[in-house]
Amino acid sequence: MDAVQSTIPEAAKLTSKSKVSVFGTLRNIWALFVQTLEHQFDVMTTDLQTAYDAKQIGTVGWYADQVRNFQYGDRLTFVNGRPGYAVIDDAKRIVRQVSVTEVGNSRLLIKAAKPDGLYMKELSNDELNALRAYVRNIKYAGVKTDVVSLPADELRIRAVAKIDPQIMNPDGMALDGSGRKLVHEAIIIYARSLPFDGVFSWTGLTDVCQTYLGIKDFVVRETSWRPAGSPNWQPFERELVSPAGHMKAIEFQIEYIF
Repeated sequence: MDAVQSTIPEAAKLTSKSKVSVFGTLRNIWALFVQTLEHQFDVMTTDLQTAYDAKQIGTVGWYADQVRNFQYGDRLTFVNGRPGYAVIDDAKRIVRQVSVTEVGNSRLLIKAAKPDGLYMKELSNDELNALRAYVRNIKYAGVKTDVVSLPADELRIRAVAKIDPQIMNPDGMALDGSGRKLVHEAIIIYARSLPFDGVFSWTGLTDVCQTYLGIKDFVVRETSWRPAGSPNWQPFERELVSPAGHMKAIEFQIEYIF
């Protein structure tokens, strides 16, 4: 305001020592206006955030976030009706992979897993029981939930791989003396890199294998899966969503050609 006044000669006459001088009054009005406007912006921002947060409650995404927030061994509390913990402890948040799917009328299937090196693994019985109790406390009335945590499903792959004889021998063994089977590695890496509850596909596997060192071409002939510990393989074509949410390639039937 003072900077503006200095550019207008006539405005200089509006200032005096009086508490009710014209320019002093204008300055106070402007300050009040700016303060009120900033306050209204703050209120609007808070209202919008509150409305956004409220809108998200109860969606499958909200349930997935709540499961990730589960802290094993801690007591759940509620603040303003929202579930949470008195102290946030990331080390106790054991669930690192979760999917939530609507499987029927007001029923949710929740799959959860925890890290195990480069892979994921199922929760222990105690951990799963605690997670189920937690979900019962946070879920909305009338919503039915099935919370599962299963060991990785197992994969068997039969395929033909055209390989570079400068990189691998006729049995698919790397010639660098490492003892690695590069085609097996490519398959394992593809299965391991899938998102939780993602789709295993022949196309995706082929794309990964064809970019791997020493593999010139790759053609899938047959694929099968089974739950961990089961003796029975179940064939599938083209695509599979793992019932456990994650999977491991454990058996390979590869025909190598140059």
